[in-house]
Amino acid sequence: MGGCEGLHLPDSVRTRISRGDLGGVILFKRNIDSLAQVAEINVAAQTARPANSDPIFVSIDQEGGPVARLRGLITDLPAMREVGRLKDPRLSADLGEMWGNELNALGFNLNFAPVMDVDTEPDNPVIAQRAFSSSPEEVARLAGAFATGLLVGGVLPCPKHFPGHGDTTVDSHVSLPVSPHDLQRLRQVELVPFKSVIRAKLPLIMSAHIVLSQLDPELPATLSEVVLNGLLRERMGYGGAVISDDLEMGAIAEHYPIADVVRLGLKAGLDLFLICHTEDKQEAAREAAIHLAESDSGYRLALETASQRVSDLRRKYLARTLPDETHLSETIGCPAHRELAQRLAQLINQAE
Repeated sequence: MGGCEGLHLPDSVRTRISRGDLGGVILFKRNIDSLAQVAEINVAAQTARPANSDPIFVSIDQEGGPVARLRGLITDLPAMREVGRLKDPRLSADLGEMWGNELNALGFNLNFAPVMDVDTEPDNPVIAQRAFSSSPEEVARLAGAFATGLLVGGVLPCPKHFPGHGDTTVDSHVSLPVSPHDLQRLRQVELVPFKSVIRAKLPLIMSAHIVLSQLDPELPATLSEVVLNGLLRERMGYGGAVISDDLEMGAIAEHYPIADVVRLGLKAGLDLFLICHTEDKQEAAREAAIHLAESDSGYRLALETASQRVSDLRRKYLARTLPDETHLSETIGCPAHRELAQRLAQLINQAE
């Protein structure tokens, strides 16, 4: 999966989708101007796929508060810390469903949310107000409800960032954070929300670019077989797919060439490789995966396993409908959604 530049789908991206070389796209602020334009680029991406194939992923980061690419275009929500303070899972589910409906109307089928990190480090430069709570149980309850709401609304959620990015003082967009916590501590705090994800059978999780020094001191979780296949799948019983955080973030890009990222990622159990900026790097990753599969039976099996997980996601969870003007106008900012947002604002004000 990858990002691109501009307000229109580049011909190069359209071609790669049509060949089956790109399994999905992600939109950022640089790709967004208006509701009609967003719907147009999403339709262009979805209709570029090969005939009779399953829908591709059309995704966005729409968490609320500071991370909301569609701010001002759809019904706005505050940072999830504000929602979390209300401790109301029904409300969280309703908010998730509202955004699921609005994102679906625009042609999105995947939202990289909610944040399942536990806000335990006051000096965390990257999570902080994005997290629902400093309580693992509250994060599990509230973020889990929000994720379920997104799914009910027609959009696949992607809980993140496994195994937990809440107790760090380093921004993985810039450098590689290291967590000193052992497995006992992780089970008590960071892993609690992800256990709820597994119990709810949510089918997609995003990995964190963070080193767990007590489990695997050599590799970040995104590239660690100990963390992904070992901890997440074998110990915790997760059966869904795993997507990386952006592989052009400093935590990865400053330490690993893309060919090594693909090699280590496939071995670790990574299913989807997210590259948010550079098309050449996206293509290099695809070529590296093919080369590994052709030259080594172990990597061929890993690639086949990952491909099957991704195919299952696309077939089971991605809608085949495309956005249309009528549905868009009836859904985005509709009276029920405005009323819900106003009620949320009132509850937050009353809680202060």
